[in-house]
Amino acid sequence: MGRLPRASPRIGGVPISIQTMKNLGMAAIDIAKGRVVAPKVAQERLDICQECEMFNGKRCAICGCFMRQKVGLPSSTCPMNKWPR
Repeated sequence: MGRLPRASPRIGGVPISIQTMKNLGMAAIDIAKGRVVAPKVAQERLDICQECEMFNGKRCAICGCFMRQKVGLPSSTCPMNKWPR
């Protein structure tokens, strides 16, 4: 009999993993250095999120991020690869 996969732990709806820590670190660097994407790019990203079934109006159910902030960071990516590169 095989083992069942373990669910990743979540804190406040955010999955906690090595990738989560890497993403938060890159976001912190973007914020500290004042790096942002063009407003048009941020709006395009948010529009994609608003059409996504995983978006609850504020947060992504996959990554747990607050999307109004995430869409403006150049190092951020969609966990479902829906944003253009």
